[in-house]
Amino acid sequence: MATELDLPRHRAAVLLVELQNDIVHESNIGKKGFRGVLAAQVKKRDVLPKVRRVIDAAHAAAVPVCYINYARKPDFPRPKTLLHRRAAAEPTLIEGTWGAETHEAVAPTARDFVFTRCVAVDGSYGTQLYPVLRMLERDALLIAGVSTNLAVEGIVRASVNRGFEMFVIEDCCASFPDEWHDFSIKNIMPLLATVTSSATVLTTRPRMTEPLRGRVVVVTGASMGIGRALTLALARRGARVVAVARSAERLQDLAAEVGPSVTAVPTDVADPRSIAQLAEAIRERGDTVHTVVNNAAIGHLAPFLESTPEQWREIIDINLIGALQVMQAFLPSMLAAGSGLVVNIGSTGAVGWPYLTLYSATKAALHAATVALDREFGARGVRVLSVELGPTQPTGFGARFRNPDHVAAATSSWTQLGIKWSGTVTPEESAERILATIEAAGRD
Repeated sequence: MATELDLPRHRAAVLLVELQNDIVHESNIGKKGFRGVLAAQVKKRDVLPKVRRVIDAAHAAAVPVCYINYARKPDFPRPKTLLHRRAAAEPTLIEGTWGAETHEAVAPTARDFVFTRCVAVDGSYGTQLYPVLRMLERDALLIAGVSTNLAVEGIVRASVNRGFEMFVIEDCCASFPDEWHDFSIKNIMPLLATVTSSATVLTTRPRMTEPLRGRVVVVTGASMGIGRALTLALARRGARVVAVARSAERLQDLAAEVGPSVTAVPTDVADPRSIAQLAEAIRERGDTVHTVVNNAAIGHLAPFLESTPEQWREIIDINLIGALQVMQAFLPSMLAAGSGLVVNIGSTGAVGWPYLTLYSATKAALHAATVALDREFGARGVRVLSVELGPTQPTGFGARFRNPDHVAAATSSWTQLGIKWSGTVTPEESAERILATIEAAGRD
């Protein structure tokens, strides 16, 4: 368990899970069902007073506090699991009732956020939790509540999958029996999060410095979309960004907008000579590259039988071979220094989206290469990681989707297959996920 934290206060938020009267109020102790034993565990572990102190400290430090609750309509169907059958001996957590409210000892104030769902054990499902955290630019989450091995663990898993850094406040969590709590804390949570205590949280001196300040980061595909948004975000964090793309004009506009922290280097990642010139230009400036983000990618949307070998080669040369060539140019210096990071931008399309066959194939291949290279170089201090992104707009990626009949056929096919293609996020949101991965890797 961590007794010291490197806690970024300006990026932190507190998540409090299901501290509702029907679950944790002391009047439940002795009642049949899970709420009786959970309330007893919360009482035994002195959870509520400890959570109260964390809330007060968060408010004093201007750290957002988010409550994640569960409530349902009286006649809303429940899952037919043994857990839910045992918990349903009498109606509980009914919307609008005292039982669904947060315990008064830790009740929210007007400044706090309350998110309520009516389905799923994972408390992040079906709420606006993550969009709100993105808007607040908070990606280091302190979590407490019940049950440790169910709702709390579920949110930890979901949050890590979305690029958040997680801190589990062990003595502010509870489950029944003790063995379930202990197993999760000792065997599961350390794989996903930093496990700590309320005392450590309350005595931690928040980190005030930016971990990326002064670091040299190369971003390919930087002239528009996600790459442009990432360049802007890195510059705000104090990084020195080498912005790489084929469009010299767009790169110069970006550099002029940001200032001296961004250096524009027009480069074609499909051309090994152009990549060699990029690496040489950075060496001539005396810079040491700490991080490379392989973001450049293209795609042609078309039925496979109407695509051409020329299109295949272009996609492979940029999306896969280009990324490999960029890594080959910068990995030697990272290995010599004994530290460094490569982040390859993956895609949900890697599972195989029809009408984007070659794009999907290159993203799947890049993911496999990422895993292999991380295994090859991780022990030498250099990480090679992947961030899987979903549909993001506007990025310019769809500029090559010129045939409206192909677009209509593709989107119809995706919908029939259950592929989530219409719920796009912004380039800024995708950039924040990449940034969270970079910063988290720097703390490892």
